[in-house]
Amino acid sequence: MAKKRLSKQDKEHIRAAAANIPDLLAKETRAHTHKKVPYHSAHYQKRKKLMLFAVLILSIGLLGIWGLSMQSKFYDYKTADKTEKAMFDEARKDIGEIFATLQEQDAAKEAAAAAASSSVQAVVTSTPATSTKNISSFFSDVAAAITSTTATSTKKTSTTTVE
Repeated sequence: MAKKRLSKQDKEHIRAAAANIPDLLAKETRAHTHKKVPYHSAHYQKRKKLMLFAVLILSIGLLGIWGLSMQSKFYDYKTADKTEKAMFDEARKDIGEIFATLQEQDAAKEAAAAAASSSVQAVVTSTPATSTKNISSFFSDVAAAITSTTATSTKKTSTTTVE
């Protein structure tokens, strides 16, 4: 298709119309947006009071909730120091008891091991190598002594409970 050529008069007409577009748009928008609001009418005054009342109620509610929150924070601040100190003291006491119990258990195990070691050494030095019957009976006695010592230390630890 071939382009149509416009005359100078048509081109001038198009340019003038394009230049007038912003003015026409401004005129149209002003015509639709400038409505008068009757500020002194009873309906407007009633809506204004209703909105003011709603904002006032909402503000009072928010201030009330904020006041309760602050009261709770002050209460926590006053009582937290005593409660936390008591909790730390209780934990320190419990940990001390646990370590004391563990030290008692270790001491009992070391004593049992030393007793077993000295008993084995005494048997080895006093018993001739040929009497295996005496050695096996001695080891069964040592094993019984160790289990009774372990059972005694287990009873001590099982009665100590941490609450």
